[in-house]
Amino acid sequence: MTRTKTRALANWPNNAVSVKDFGAVGDGVTDDTAAIDAAIASGSAVYVPAGNYIYNKTLLINKDFNLEGAGSSRMAPFPQVTADKNNMMPGNRGNISGSNIIFTGTGGATTITTNRSDKFSSIKPMVYFDLNSLNATNVESIGFLQYSDFRNSSGQLADSSEDNRATAYDIGVLTTGHKSSFSEVTVYGFFDKQGVVSLSTLSTGDPDYQQFTNCVISGGVAVISEEGQSGNTGDAFVNCSIFGGDHSVREDSNPTVNAVYIDGDTGGLTGVRGATFSACNFRTYVNNAIYLNRCKNVMMSACVEEFPVKSGVTGLDADGIYVTTTDTVNFLSLGRANTGNSNLNSLTSEDYTLFNDGFNNFHTRVAGQYTRIGGAASGPFIQFAHANDNFATTTSGLKIGYDDEFFLKFNNEKVFGISEEGGLSTLQIYKWSTSALAAGTLTLSSSTSSVVKITGSGNITDIELSGAADFEEGTVLYVKRSASSDNPILVDGVGASGNLRLRNKNSMSFTSAYDMLCLMYNGSNWFELYRNNDGGFAP
Repeated sequence: MTRTKTRALANWPNNAVSVKDFGAVGDGVTDDTAAIDAAIASGSAVYVPAGNYIYNKTLLINKDFNLEGAGSSRMAPFPQVTADKNNMMPGNRGNISGSNIIFTGTGGATTITTNRSDKFSSIKPMVYFDLNSLNATNVESIGFLQYSDFRNSSGQLADSSEDNRATAYDIGVLTTGHKSSFSEVTVYGFFDKQGVVSLSTLSTGDPDYQQFTNCVISGGVAVISEEGQSGNTGDAFVNCSIFGGDHSVREDSNPTVNAVYIDGDTGGLTGVRGATFSACNFRTYVNNAIYLNRCKNVMMSACVEEFPVKSGVTGLDADGIYVTTTDTVNFLSLGRANTGNSNLNSLTSEDYTLFNDGFNNFHTRVAGQYTRIGGAASGPFIQFAHANDNFATTTSGLKIGYDDEFFLKFNNEKVFGISEEGGLSTLQIYKWSTSALAAGTLTLSSSTSSVVKITGSGNITDIELSGAADFEEGTVLYVKRSASSDNPILVDGVGASGNLRLRNKNSMSFTSAYDMLCLMYNGSNWFELYRNNDGGFAP
């Protein structure tokens, strides 16, 4: 399907020319490279009428420029079959709708080198907008398509070994412009590195505030800068469909090509700033769907994610996730919708704010401290956690909420509760610890909390503190068993050289009658205060 041009050529600048004025044919077969080059060289505004124009090298534009077509084909990895993609094969390319330039690479691609040490150290684009910080380009209603065969000679989907793609190119569009605009542009192909790359270079300066609107991009987008180059601020993607390294045959998808890849210079926080994605949809089988590093103030709002899984294929076999680093600062996600788990709850960014974090909660991190506000089927809650806690779950750290009562939990253990009637149901001063019974003595460390859960079976006559130190006088200890399979028996220590002093010298076993014993230390012995079932003041 194509989006038909509504603006007449008459509304273009007076010096606008058509590529057909220079002999371009646009039949999907004829090589129109020379005609397109001549049209671009003639001025600053070129119109590309409906048709499919073969181009055999890298299309280079290095000046203020307007390039407009009659509507772009809407080709992408999803869905697998469409009318336009069905025409991407010998004898049919002329039938692809809209205005499209099809890149064969038979004349060779231009190699662009950078000082980066990742996959973008050397790149070969189909289209290169080589612009300095003072030049901009406007591109509208046109498709840039990598030559390939969508179907094989048997009419089946062509896999990567038979798709005959133009391997001279490893990215679709490279732009270094300033305030450039791309509207209703389709970038289609099976690119080894990326579909669209916005690059801030040491030689061209900042490509700030480039805008992509209503675009369809295969191979994902990258917003990057050269090492040592600050800038690349404010790139915006609005109502765009963005795909990762997905192939028509899903098993052949490229797991190294993210739907979004953002990475600044070694300065970390100055390389990429303020990249925004609004009302976009991200779709890919690639596990690491979104990659953010050395950037700040990346914002995503009202975006939809579809991250399906291809079982048994490495790199495609897990839920698509957001991969971030501690050099990702002030990431904001607002109003997300997703199919599949995008695991936003496991971000490692230094600072971020999420509205809908994978648990349908508000979630923020500042200076290593986490806060989550939300709800579950059992009721609403507020959760606080430190960087050392596992905030990928809603049970870690300190949690305040309401289920059948108001509660305070630490690492999912209830330490305080007030019933609906207003009564105190639970009071635990510290978190629980577990100690093993050995040879009649329960030995606790100085870090043991006030509630100890015993593992093992047998008699206990003595409770000691490891090392030379002794318990402080007045210490209160709640003793429970760790599991129903543990069967410790607390025995009065008189006559047994132990320091337990139980009421009426009655031993205590953990049965249905009693499941907790409360003791107080007087400086030499542990005296029983009470024993009961279901904890009393202990959980």
